[in-house]
Amino acid sequence: MAEAEAEAASSRSAIDRVLVALGLPDKGEPITSLAARALLVAVPSETSEREDRMIASAQQLATDPNCVRASSTTDQSYLYLALAGCSWAKNASLSQPTRNAALIAAIAFAASASENPRVALGVDDRLNLLALDPDLDLEVRALVSHLGLAPHAKPDGFVMQLESALQKAIRSKERRTPRGRRNKRTG
Repeated sequence: MAEAEAEAASSRSAIDRVLVALGLPDKGEPITSLAARALLVAVPSETSEREDRMIASAQQLATDPNCVRASSTTDQSYLYLALAGCSWAKNASLSQPTRNAALIAAIAFAASASENPRVALGVDDRLNLLALDPDLDLEVRALVSHLGLAPHAKPDGFVMQLESALQKAIRSKERRTPRGRRNKRTG
C-alpha cells in the first residue's frame, strides 16, 4: 500500500513540476490553464512506465535549459501531457469521471498545440479513437471534432464547453469520494 502511495505521489509531483515549468495552471491562456486543472483531476494513483516516460519527456522539454523556449518546445510538452491524458482516458479501470477529466485535459492540451506536431505524435488519432468510446461522456467526445478547426474557426464557447464538462467531471468524482475523506486532486 505504501509503495502505491509513493508511486502516486511521484507521478503527481512530476506532473506538478512540468506544470510549474510551463507556468500552469495560474499563468497562460485560459485553455492551457483548464488543461492543467483537468490533468490534475485525472492523475491516477498508478501510472504505467509508458505514461511515466511521457510525463518525463514533457518535464525535460519544459525544464531543460538547453531546450529553446520556443513555441515548438512548449507544443511538444503540451502534446506529451495530452498523450498521458489519452492513456488515462482509455484506461477502463479508472472511474468514468477520472477518464472524462483525462479526455478534457488531452483535448485542451491538443487544442493548445499546432496541428503538425499533434498529427506527427499521433495525438489526433488517439483522440479520434477516444471520441468513439461509448463509456466516455458524449459531450466531451463531441469536443474532439473541434480540434481540426483553425483557432479562429473554433466555435464560440469552446473553452467554456470544456470548463463545463470539467466541472461536471469534478462533481461526479466528488460524489464518488467517501464522506470524511477529502479528494486531494479536486481540492
